[in-house]
Amino acid sequence: MIDCIHDIIVVGSGMTGAHSAQTLVDAGLKVCMLDVGFKDNYYKNIIPKDDFCAIRKNESNQDKIFLGKQFESIQLGRVKIGAQLTPGRAHIIKGMNKYLPIVSNTFSAYESLAYGGLGSGWGGAAFTFSDPELRAMGLNSNELEKAYNVINFRIGISGNRDDGSQYCNVKLKNLQSSVTLDSNNLLIYENYLRNKSKINNLGIFMGRSNLAAITEDFNGREKLKYREMSFYDDHGESVYRPWITINELIKKNNFIYQSATLVTSYIEKGGIVEVHSFDINTNEKKVFKCKKLVLASGVLSTARIVLRAAGSDQRLPLLCNSYAYLSAINLKKIAGSIENRKTSLSQLFMFYDKFGNNMDVSTCSLYSYRSLLSFRIIKEMPLAMRDSRLLMRYLLPALSIIGIHHPERASDSKYLFLNKDNSRITGDVLHINYKLSKEETAENKKREWTIRKSLFKLGLLPLTKQTPKMGASIHYCGTMPFSNIEKSFGLYSNGKLMGSKNVFVADGSGFKYLPAKGITLTLMANAHNVASKIIKKRGFE
Repeated sequence: MIDCIHDIIVVGSGMTGAHSAQTLVDAGLKVCMLDVGFKDNYYKNIIPKDDFCAIRKNESNQDKIFLGKQFESIQLGRVKIGAQLTPGRAHIIKGMNKYLPIVSNTFSAYESLAYGGLGSGWGGAAFTFSDPELRAMGLNSNELEKAYNVINFRIGISGNRDDGSQYCNVKLKNLQSSVTLDSNNLLIYENYLRNKSKINNLGIFMGRSNLAAITEDFNGREKLKYREMSFYDDHGESVYRPWITINELIKKNNFIYQSATLVTSYIEKGGIVEVHSFDINTNEKKVFKCKKLVLASGVLSTARIVLRAAGSDQRLPLLCNSYAYLSAINLKKIAGSIENRKTSLSQLFMFYDKFGNNMDVSTCSLYSYRSLLSFRIIKEMPLAMRDSRLLMRYLLPALSIIGIHHPERASDSKYLFLNKDNSRITGDVLHINYKLSKEETAENKKREWTIRKSLFKLGLLPLTKQTPKMGASIHYCGTMPFSNIEKSFGLYSNGKLMGSKNVFVADGSGFKYLPAKGITLTLMANAHNVASKIIKKRGFE
């Protein structure tokens, strides 16, 4: 039993945990963060600061860097959860099956117990949401606009004022300049500008990517070096990761970081919350006490904790963006050259605004392809491996990968619940059912057809489309929706859990609608707002 009573306990070190904690710590509150906190202590020490091409030419350890010390990046047969993670990012999903068990035939969930959570592998895409989107989510537009800029001031965001701005950065001030386009993406963008009116008539708009990747030195972090290694390492910390914030908080006297701690449940007793957990190294059960509890462990883990506390197997709703990705060839780049100085991050965004009202917008992120290695994509080509490898030599400079996300609304066929299972270390297992209606599936296909049609006008020849299992987008929310009516497993607008006295939720559990645009920036902004409202309550003024 831990007898110390903390002002606040924050559960989780991901995006929402980091930024709710920073707001609380900056206000002078005594904050304890409970986290498992798996780290990579191997690959970060063997990956040099050279760029991708230099590593491929000169590094004797490149087999370990790119394929893994046990060649774990080479997966044959059925694609498993985390198959696209590079060796240096594999720790992000470490322990998931053991400590966060899920059963589902319709949903492949990604969760993290890492130091920095899923944010340790974030691609950096930073979108603001429109006023109609925020209202549909249950969020206050004026509050979010202020919070977006608080987060921008903390992490640094680069972008451009262009046709995409209304969909991703119109609410942001003091943007850094956008990342430099490589030759492949520059040709695509020039084609867009030449054919803009025809493409816009399809309801499609393009702009430079808005990224939490700094192009100027910022708060002790180095500007993007165009090493093309952002999916392998964090040298220079040019792409924001939440553990960067946690590292700074640990230096503060009013912040405690408690690792190896898996929170399972809580009990409210009077004005105190007892937080129940166990040490993953010793299996010792531990209880921490606080005046207020902030759950920021991701919507699936937060659902587990709240359901256990209530002793309930009730179904909770779930939202997840439908996701597909296309490969396409830039006809002018076939058999061309690839510059050494480039980034592996998204460089262009496309937005399909079908109704012209910045609501229910489908989103595309365009990536050049090289550093994730050609063997991953060769597996998906309808040719023999030898033929595909030879063909890829000519296609690789021209290859674009286009990730497509669609907006999502709740329905009775999208839910989760917790069942007891004594064979699991936690004593239970999360069941998820997620099925799109025929109408939703048909609408997504229509949208993808329009997007595919626009690619020809961009000089791109679309090839195969892959539609991963639901869950692959890793954009989850909506398990405990905001509500104006008192109900079980609902949230007030300030993030407080209905039926509780001192339990708040700072992740995306309350969002009632899920835009297609990446949710991460809005998650951080909402977490800041939840923490700000806690501070304003009696006793924390």
